[in-house]
Amino acid sequence: MMTREREMRLERVRRVLEEPVVAVLRTRTSEEAARSGMALAAGGIRRLEVTFSVPDAPAVMRELARDTEAMVGAGSILSVEDGIAALEGGADFLVAPLLLPELVPLAREAGAAVILGGITPTEILAARRAGADLVKVFPVDCVGGPLFLEEVLPVLRDVPVMVSGGVDETNLREYLARGASMAALGDVLTPEEEVARGDSRAIAERARRFVALARGGA
Repeated sequence: MMTREREMRLERVRRVLEEPVVAVLRTRTSEEAARSGMALAAGGIRRLEVTFSVPDAPAVMRELARDTEAMVGAGSILSVEDGIAALEGGADFLVAPLLLPELVPLAREAGAAVILGGITPTEILAARRAGADLVKVFPVDCVGGPLFLEEVLPVLRDVPVMVSGGVDETNLREYLARGASMAALGDVLTPEEEVARGDSRAIAERARRFVALARGGA
């Protein structure tokens, strides 16, 4: 019989995975990350990933969770210590660019989703078997892009993957059509010059375009 805690975690995982785009915030300051995250949320992005390269990332996560309707997670998690700090900051999901199975029990205990990295078919399957709810394929553009997914995912029995690296307006829909469950978008959503000058309107408008594109619009 499923426990209430497990049921709640699976519901959170389901909610994380139901959106095709996650915006990755990797800025020089916490203020830039918070401001950019607000703009992305205003443009319809409902999944925000604050990387742990952002100063005081947990505080940024708390601010975005409080002031937007987005689910907020932590990225560039490289250790258990990072994972603990992210979960204490209220992360809905953890994203590691590497295969770090030790994050799985941490996330499960906290009721959060966990996304582990893998680039080869062996690593992708190992990440899934380790308990990853989603496997981050990064940098996907360096291993063949959409065609890589088309060849590999059927063999792996359709392991759910998030693609990252070189995903943009020209190929986002192709990645999703070829089996990606989600795409992680960074600088393509938040160009450095717009972030630096605080151009929230431009960032929000670009977010709207990508959301529409991911959902099958023009």
